[in-house]
Amino acid sequence: MKSKWKVLAVIAIVAVLLAAIGSGMAYFTTYASTQGQQPVNLGTEIEESMTDWTKHVVIRSNPFSIPVYVRARAFTDGRFTLTYPQTAGWTANNDGYFYYNEILYASESTSELQVHIKLGDREINTITDKEELKKLDFNVVIVYECTRATDDNGNVIEPNWDQLIDLSGGEQ
Repeated sequence: MKSKWKVLAVIAIVAVLLAAIGSGMAYFTTYASTQGQQPVNLGTEIEESMTDWTKHVVIRSNPFSIPVYVRARAFTDGRFTLTYPQTAGWTANNDGYFYYNEILYASESTSELQVHIKLGDREINTITDKEELKKLDFNVVIVYECTRATDDNGNVIEPNWDQLIDLSGGEQ
């Protein structure tokens, strides 16, 4: 009889511990942090070139890429102004991104997005003072993002720019 009570006590303790695991996991997923990075490759890459103070941006997908929607944005410091003279195939949005109008399928490329760089309101190519030009140390960073354009059955879906990608292969 005593062993029956011991078995029941052990089962009760195990049940309490199992119930607590869920709260413990919630704590660690909420408050734990990590360092480092894990690149997520949806099969795209960016090509950038620059001529006459204009960056030329094209995003290409590799032959194994899933169909994706693409958006891009340029950043620089406050001394410079960025304008977009050539945006055929792209649509500006009030969030600062330019959205490619088509789905980017495997082995395809976006049309060129041009980002023209000015010094405030001045065209940089009109500056003739070589010393002033030497002081124009600058960086223009292009950030682009992709999100799935089709579901697992190949049906086109609406873009979800807040969707998280699960590194094990599925989506969250």
